[in-house]
Amino acid sequence: MVLKEWVTATDLLISLDRLNTFGDEFFKDAKVLRSYFYAISDFSVGGRCKCNGHASECVEVEHLGLVCSCQHHTVGDDCQRCHPFYQDRPWARATGDSANECLKCNCSGRSDECVFDMEQYRSTGSGGRCVSCRDNTDGPHCERCRENHYRESAEEPCLPCNCSINGSVSLQCDVEGRCACRVGVTGEKCDTCGAGFHSLGPGGCSHTI
Repeated sequence: MVLKEWVTATDLLISLDRLNTFGDEFFKDAKVLRSYFYAISDFSVGGRCKCNGHASECVEVEHLGLVCSCQHHTVGDDCQRCHPFYQDRPWARATGDSANECLKCNCSGRSDECVFDMEQYRSTGSGGRCVSCRDNTDGPHCERCRENHYRESAEEPCLPCNCSINGSVSLQCDVEGRCACRVGVTGEKCDTCGAGFHSLGPGGCSHTI
């Protein structure tokens, strides 16, 4: 019963090849031969924890019994899934040729959370999609600024563009934080009327007559 609780055996073959008839087969008496039966006096099966190839031992855990001591960045009683931040490729059983270890997500140092995205994996070969990106970043790997934000280098946090809704052509600025202004509007954030213009409003600045 203890074995049944922590190991799964499949395709166990028992081959009983020969009866010991003590020479009676030479008499070819079918009735006598039918009186012999196979009997197994001792049967031992060696086994190990069902850890999908991702552990070399099991440990006793209170209230849980025997669980796998998982390796290859896997978790679970049977090492049946990847660690939450190691989702860059699908979980797979280890084989004799490959450990199939789970791979760490690349979040550019700006997130500690990711999920596996099969569509992304099929198209790019990297399935870890980062979530809750910090520093106003966005993208599968927190590799770019959120919309209407900018930064001058990848090491810096992204800052809001703060382009004027009335004076700018777009709320998205360039990598130096400069906004693209409407005609007659000036200033880094497009919040000032230029010479010959006045009254910045929803349509920009009005031309001075």
